[in-house]
This record gives sequence, C-alpha cells and structure tokens, in this order.
Amino acid sequence: ALSEWLEPGRLDRVTGRARTYAASRAVDREQLSGQLSPLVAGGEVDLRVAALNAAAALEIQITDAALARMVRQSGALKVRLKALQLLVTQDSELLPELATELTAAPESPLRLEALRIRAELDPDATVEAIAQIVNQSGDRFERQSAVSLLAELETDSAQQLAMKLLQQVESGDAALRDVWLELVDAAGGQGSSDY
Repeated sequence: ALSEWLEPGRLDRVTGRARTYAASRAVDREQLSGQLSPLVAGGEVDLRVAALNAAAALEIQITDAALARMVRQSGALKVRLKALQLLVTQDSELLPELATELTAAPESPLRLEALRIRAELDPDATVEAIAQIVNQSGDRFERQSAVSLLAELETDSAQQLAMKLLQQVESGDAALRDVWLELVDAAGGQGSSDY
C-alpha cells in the first residue's frame, strides 16, 4: 500500500469507487524523514524493518552513515540485511568497504549478501572469496549459494575455478559432493563444452 501512496490508482482497491482524495496525498519527505529516523534507529525489530521499508517505498533518503552503522552493529539480522539492501538501492559509496567487512561476518546471510555486492563491484576478488567459502565453510547452503553465484560471473577466473572444482569432484573429493550440481551449472554457465 505504501508503494502506491504517492500515485494511487484512479479507483479504490477496496470499494472500486473513484478516488477524489488522491491530490491530498503529497508527502512532506522532510517531515516524514524526521518521524522515520527514530523508528529506524531503535525499537522493535519488526518496527525498524517496517520503517526501513517505508523509507525505501517513499524514496526517503536515510544517510549512508546511519545505514552503515546499522549494518555493522551486532543486532537483529533482519534489520542489518534491510539496511544493507537500502544502501544498495541508494548506490552508496560505502558499499565496497562494507562488502569487504561483511565477508567475515558471523551470520551466513550477511556474508552471502556481501558476496553478491562484491560480485557486482569486483568479480575477480569475488572469485577468490567464493573459493575460500567452498574450501572452508561448513554451511552447505552458503557453499551452494556461493557456487551458484560463481555461475553468474562472466570472468575467466570464474570459469577456471569452476573447472578446477569440477575436476576435484571427479577425482573423488567427497567434501565437494554437496555443491556438485551447482558446479555443473557454473561450468555450463561459463560456456564449458565438457558439461
């Protein structure tokens, strides 16, 4: 409903009648920003996430520094992820630094989101991070997601890593069995004629 607030449809969604009040829906972003800021900064997790969603839907800018502080704080994972996603939509200059920091975060969803951001910013460095995750992470979902991301990268180093890992699987490396299907996709996605 918030995404339609500024430009509502001609007919009401519930009653089906013509709207006459649409012109009065102009939002004073400055005033609303002042009201959203305390909600974003503290309170219940769901309320903070809802305030971040409202800021995104109404295109209200929250400072990059405030969002980065939320991402870095050890708090609710949902808030941290939403703040990171908002930084991406605002095309923040802090993204490269944050993405590098978050690759060492204790929470797997944050590490994966940081990996996706790094893939857009620096694909070659992402390939190295993917190799590290595949070789060191004990979380199967994280390993599978990292290898799936490898399939999306269109670099020579990504193709080389996919082929190297596939060769390890073929030689009997049991540690890579849980990512075998993703490796086949990654090798296929890189234009390999072998798979």
